[in-house]
Formats: sequence, C-alpha cells, structure tokens
Amino acid sequence: MAGAGIKVLVVDDSALMRKALTGILTVDDDVEVVLARNGEDALDVIAREQPDVVTLDVNMPVMDGITCLSRIMADFPRPVVMVSSITEKGAIATLEALELGAVDYVAKPGGTVSLNLAEAGEEIRRKVRSAAQARVSSGTSLLSRLRSRREQAAAASASSSSSSSRRTSAMRTTTAGTTSAHDLTARVPRTPRTPRTPTATWSAPAEPTGGGAPGELSALTDLVLVGSSTGGPAVLTMLAEGLRHDLGAPVVIAQHMPASFTAALAQRLDACCALRVQEVTGLVALERGNVYIARGDADIVISDRDGQLMARPAPAGPQYRWHPSVDRLVASALDRVDPHRTVGVLLTGMGDDGAEQFSRLHALGGRTVAESEESAVVWGMPGQLVARGGATRVLDAEQVAAQVNAWV
Repeated sequence: MAGAGIKVLVVDDSALMRKALTGILTVDDDVEVVLARNGEDALDVIAREQPDVVTLDVNMPVMDGITCLSRIMADFPRPVVMVSSITEKGAIATLEALELGAVDYVAKPGGTVSLNLAEAGEEIRRKVRSAAQARVSSGTSLLSRLRSRREQAAAASASSSSSSSRRTSAMRTTTAGTTSAHDLTARVPRTPRTPRTPTATWSAPAEPTGGGAPGELSALTDLVLVGSSTGGPAVLTMLAEGLRHDLGAPVVIAQHMPASFTAALAQRLDACCALRVQEVTGLVALERGNVYIARGDADIVISDRDGQLMARPAPAGPQYRWHPSVDRLVASALDRVDPHRTVGVLLTGMGDDGAEQFSRLHALGGRTVAESEESAVVWGMPGQLVARGGATRVLDAEQVAAQVNAWV
C-alpha cells in the first residue's frame, strides 16, 4: 500500500457517480481518489498512478467493467471492488467478476446512475478498506488458480498413493493408541452407502445424543453448514464442484449478499454442482443431496416439523451485523441437531461472523473447517475461528470439498 494512506481509483462513465464516490471515500482523510471514465482509461491511470484499490463500474462504453477487470488481473493485479446495479443482469455480471478476481462488490441502491448512493456510503468505505488488505495474486482468476491447485494436488496424491499407503500402514502399527480422534478422520472405515435419490428426506434426532469428547467422530452426518463473505462466491464454486453426487446430508450456505444476488448465485452453483442447489425463499424441508443458499438481506434459521428438519428465511436480526448471519444459522442448528452429527465450514470473509457459533459447535463435539490464510481472500472470519481454537481442520480452499466428502 502506498504510504500510510489508501489511493483509490474510481472508474465510472457517469460524472455524477464519480463525484458521489469521491465524496463518500474522501470522508476519510487518509484516502486519495483518482478518476477514470471507462475501462480503457482505467488501465492507463493504473499504470501511471498505481492505486491500492480500484472501484469498477460494470456497464461502461469503450471497455466494460468485466473486460477491464480481466486486464487488471492479468497486467496490474490489485484489489478491485465492483460497483453494480441491483438487477438480475447486474448480479450475474458481479458474480462473474468475483470469479475473475474482484475481491468484493457494492450494489448501487438506485440503479445504474444512483441518486442515493450515499445510502451505501458506510458500506463502500468499509469494503474499500478491507479490499486494501486483501490477498490478490497475479496472472489468472481466483477460481482458475484454485482449480489448478486442486488438479496439482490430485496429481501429486495419485503419484504417491502406493508409497503413502505403505507409510500409513507402518504408522498405524507404530503409533497405535497415541493418535487423536481428529487425526483418525481419513482412516476411519466408512460403511458403504446404499445409493439414494438426491431428494430423499431425513429426520433429525429427537435430542442430541451427547456423550463423547469434543471432536469425537460420528458414523453419520445430518447437516453441513457453510458460511462465507468477501471472496466467497469463487470458493463456493470450488466447493460445489467438488461435492460428491451421493453426499449423505443437506448443505446450508450463508453467503453475505443482497437479496437480488443470491438467486443468481444459486443458479450459478447449481450449474456446476452434482447436487441440486436452490435459494431458500420460504419454508423448505432439508433433503439429502441438496444445497440450500440463504436469501440475501435476511437470515436463515433451522427448525423442525414433526421430526423433519426445515430451513426458512427470517428477518435480519438487529443483533447480528452481517446478513445472512452465519452465527444465527449455526445457533439455530445447534438447537435442533446433535453437534456430533454436524459439520461446519467457515470460508473467506472479513469480520468474525460464524466464529463464535462454529467454536461452540466444535466444543460440543462437531467437526469444523476453517479456510487457511494462504488461500483466503480475507482471513477474517476463518482466522477468528482459528484464533478461538474452534477449527478441527485448517485447509486451503481447494481441499475443503474433499474433507466434507470424507466426513459426510
């Protein structure tokens, strides 16, 4: 970051929007703003001014925001925050931008030329400051890098499988009785499952079974809970691509997003996932082989009806800062599901949403994954989980799906 302050390039074809964003950002004395009128102009300004963060409009003449973003990531990699209209088209473009490498986005509250952009002023300042601290790599999009790392890891694993098997066998003999329950995860024999249809329903236990030390492994998993925020859509795509088609539990995801974006996110994940992915817009029975995306601008809670686990939207709780709230989702699940039969995953994101309740889940015997600092765009939420001692595993993003598959 240049000096002690933050230099921000604002890219928008509207003079009104450039002026509004400049006014919002320069409320903070340590922020300097430079301007560009379109994507082509932005590339010239980046080369000359070397800004710390770029805010980038999606719809512009000469060179649109998506094209400009791809050029920035290839030639001048740095944190980019997309500024998009709250429309279906805007949501699709924003999700594409997040997969290309944008670290975050701001939804214009009033459309393409927003006369009430000041309503989002605090959010814009917060996201730009967070972006200035984000991890951005050069050359390729975040999703492409994650896929490449997953493929490299799979190739390395395949080439060393025979020697690894011999070492594992020897280790079992020499370390019997000294390995923790968590370390046994990959070696616990799994009972072959009878194939199930993706929509087979299931029932939660009437009461938590309790008993057993924290982290004790269960033969079954009833529910997988996932929380994510900044940088989440690309990592969620990686997770969705890796989940096996016969996963034995439903997956419920809380990704911090506005309501106009979560339907597009569900559609995008559904296209790449072997499981059915849907947005939760009303009361829905949770079924194996399904992934459920919380509707934005609200929370999602787990309930039950005659022993059948359900999920439903709930008005955004004022006691929670982020929505859909990961902490509220997990807390509601712990009231209904045995912690030993619950898996929690906390992915990239600023702040600490999810850290408190996933730590509680871990302490009660559940299994949890925190995304590693090395792969997270912002190591806020998962970092807080690790700091609280609430992570059973700390894994790079491309390793998370395999761990969920092993546990469920």
